[in-house]
Amino acid sequence: SDFGVNVLPGDHETLIVEASFPGDPEAADFFVAGEHDYMFGSPARSEKDGKLIFTVPILDRPSTTPTDGGLHYTLTSSAGAVEGLLPFP
Repeated sequence: SDFGVNVLPGDHETLIVEASFPGDPEAADFFVAGEHDYMFGSPARSEKDGKLIFTVPILDRPSTTPTDGGLHYTLTSSAGAVEGLLPFP
C-alpha cells in the first residue's frame, strides 16, 4: 500500500494534504517543517471518503514562492515513518 502524502488544492493561507499509509488512521500524524520563510500552525485532521486529510494553516510565507526544492515533511504511522518533500504551497 502507499505511504506518503498527496497535496490537495489549498490557498495562500492553507496547505492541505491527503495521507496514505498502512495501519490505523488514529495512529497517523503529519509534520511539515517551517523553512524558507514559511511558518505553519498545527495540522487539523479530518476524514473524507475514507481518506485522512491534514489541513495546515500557513501563518507566514515568503513574499515570492520559491521555485527550487520544497518543504520537508514527515508522516508517521503505526507502521513507521516516511519523509519527503512537498511542493511549495
